This record gives sequence, structure tokens and C-alpha cells, in this order.
Amino acid sequence: MPVTRYAAVDGFWGWFWGRVWEMIRKPKNVANEIDAHVGSRLRLRRLLLGISQEKLGGALGLTFQQIQKYERGANRVGASRLFDLSRALDVPVSYFFADMPEDTAAVMPGRLAGKLSASREPSLDADVLLSKETAELVRAYYAISDLEVRRRTLDFLRTVSESVILDRDTRRDDPSGEPGESEDTEEIGETEPADEVA
Repeated sequence: MPVTRYAAVDGFWGWFWGRVWEMIRKPKNVANEIDAHVGSRLRLRRLLLGISQEKLGGALGLTFQQIQKYERGANRVGASRLFDLSRALDVPVSYFFADMPEDTAAVMPGRLAGKLSASREPSLDADVLLSKETAELVRAYYAISDLEVRRRTLDFLRTVSESVILDRDTRRDDPSGEPGESEDTEEIGETEPADEVA
């Protein structure tokens, strides 16, 4: 790493002040976009469970201000604290990194040579996950005590979602813009044009 020399001083003191300047200019332990993403996932889970910052902080031996800083991404969450949070919120540690946008993940240095990248699922917009409507939907889902009804509700929502996606993809792929028609219609169906009514 090139060291910037302190302009006013040469020799050892120039080197020393150059190093000090580099440390001041680029602090190593500052939060970045990944910390902000982890914080937003922490906040999402806490809100979905209906837990206050104070209650979560109390369970971990922290103040609500510290939880607030984690959620805003102002402070980094260490590995042991992340493990504690995952246990307190009843989620795997990987939950905090799920749905991370590609541009956020790009903050980190590249992968080691020879390593394959894991396939990524499409990410949901963080605003959608943090919306009041999403929290209400999740609370309503978990309020269903009958597990069979809950499973069928989830199956229904998946079916509706898949049909909407399929319909949207069909419309996008169909150049005529009309749903339900395909290019095979000419080969199978009419070869003669229909008579016009005068």
C-alpha cells in the first residue's frame, strides 16, 4: 500500500504523519453498506416479531441505543453479537445476509480464485420488506393456529404469485401483446383468411 508523505515534513516524521493521515482518512472499523443491510434485516425481523428495541436490547444486555445503531448500520455487528441476535430472534445467521442486492455485495473484495459463486435468488426491495403491510401479512399468517390451514394459505399465495409472474412473462415474450395467442396458431388453425362481412 503506498504511503502518502506528510507534505510539510521529511524523513521519519513525514512517514509517521503520512500513516496517521491514512488512518484518519480511511478508518478500518466503520460500517458500510453490508452493515446497513444486516441492520435492516435485524429491524425487519424485530418488527415482524413485535419486539421493541428496548426489549431486544435487554435480552442481549445492550441498550436500545445500541440496537438502534445496529439497525441504522451506524455500528458494525460482530460475529458473536450476530450469533446472539440470531438466537434471540429465532433465525439462522444467514437470514441477516439474505436478499442482499448485488451492488451492496460488491462492496466486499472479490472472491478468491477458483471459488464458485453461489446462485442468488432474486432480491426483494428492502422497502417492501419493511412496509407495514408486509408486517401485517406476516403477523396474520402466524396468527393462524391450524397448521394445515396455514400451509394451504401459503400454497394459495404461492400459486397466485406464480400465475401473476407467468402471466407477466407471457405478455412480455408475446410480440403481439395479446395474451393466450401463440405463433403456432397459424400452423394448427386457419390457413384461409376469414370472409369479411359486407
